[in-house]
Amino acid sequence: MVTDAINGRSRILRAASDLFAQEGYDGVTVDEIAAHAGVNKALIYYYFSGKREVLETLVRNAINSVISARDVILKRIDTTSNNIRLRPLVETTLRLLEDERDAFRIMAFEALKSTDSDGALFRFLKEVSKDSVKRIENHGLTIEDPHAFDLTVFYSFVMMGMFLILGECWSKALGYEREATEQLFADFHAHVLETLIPLSIED
Repeated sequence: MVTDAINGRSRILRAASDLFAQEGYDGVTVDEIAAHAGVNKALIYYYFSGKREVLETLVRNAINSVISARDVILKRIDTTSNNIRLRPLVETTLRLLEDERDAFRIMAFEALKSTDSDGALFRFLKEVSKDSVKRIENHGLTIEDPHAFDLTVFYSFVMMGMFLILGECWSKALGYEREATEQLFADFHAHVLETLIPLSIED
């Protein structure tokens, strides 16, 4: 019974993620989520108060995935070094965030159609920035310009998120291999971050 319950909830979230990514949050109904998940609509209301809570859960799962991905990444690099190589860091982050492609698409849809400063994308970025600040301070560093740092986090995740959403289609449209495009993007993005990060973090 417990397994069935977990599977039912997971199917609802997966169906909602698929539909929100394709149609946008406002373009999807609870009935459509239930049909796509192959469950009774009542089961959605058993697990969630409504469609908004389904979205909130997807966003929270994406945030948790990013934080977990950072834990994996930091174990693979020497965080005591003053010369951390960002290129493999960017490449590894992209691969670990691949499963969250739909979540980025959903948050981008919502941000583009609304001026709500408390929207999913901005709440996501606040959480990621807060986690980044904690990690930086734990390494004895000080953020001299919080505004510049928050903008760096915003830029980095928006760029990586958009690459996850559009990179494959862009490569196909112009006849490039996705792997080669990813390598070029990682090089470019790492170079930009190497320029930005010293402006926002001081020893």
